Amino acid sequence: MKLSLTRKDEPMSQHTRDVMTAREVAVLLRVNIKTVYDAANQNSIPCRRMGRRVLFSHRAVMAWLETQGRVTLER
Repeated sequence: MKLSLTRKDEPMSQHTRDVMTAREVAVLLRVNIKTVYDAANQNSIPCRRMGRRVLFSHRAVMAWLETQGRVTLER
């Protein structure tokens, strides 16, 4: 299943582009959605909770990503 972050027939406003779901963050970061929820539950990634929903600001996620250390792959 390919996930599209936008609907091709529907232009997105700036506000809509800034608010992302956990699934959209998972696609952006190329990780499993469970990894995103785990990070949100540990307050490791910036997010806001609205009832049962967890929402993410695209700008905040990108800024958070910039502050993370480099990942070194061990062989």
